[in-house]
Amino acid sequence: MAHRSQLFHVPDDVSDENAIMVDAFCSTLHPVIRNLPCDQDMVLIIGAGTISICTLAALRALDSRARVIVLARYPFQGQLAWRYGADEVIYLDKGGKTKGGAGRREVVPADTRQTGDDRGRRRDL
Repeated sequence: MAHRSQLFHVPDDVSDENAIMVDAFCSTLHPVIRNLPCDQDMVLIIGAGTISICTLAALRALDSRARVIVLARYPFQGQLAWRYGADEVIYLDKGGKTKGGAGRREVVPADTRQTGDDRGRRRDL
């Protein structure tokens, strides 16, 4: 149940999937705006769930060129991280250790990092 002041009309051209993400995205956008990293900074996002991926999307939507590393557990999370502009994805197992001993890491080399129109598109390595 919600008060009518808490309800918003969703335009017909906005999918239900995008509409439902507004709250999660806005929950991350505000703190990212207040703490926007410098372009030469490195950002570590621990986890790759909804809020973490929205944090990454907020960074890239604000044109942050900071190097972003995402810790993920599952391949689909890593794929989402790539899609939204991660520079590196490190996969962890349930115990918090990197998978495969030394760790399974996927990296976009610094000289081919996504910029401008390429940012937010998945880059196949």
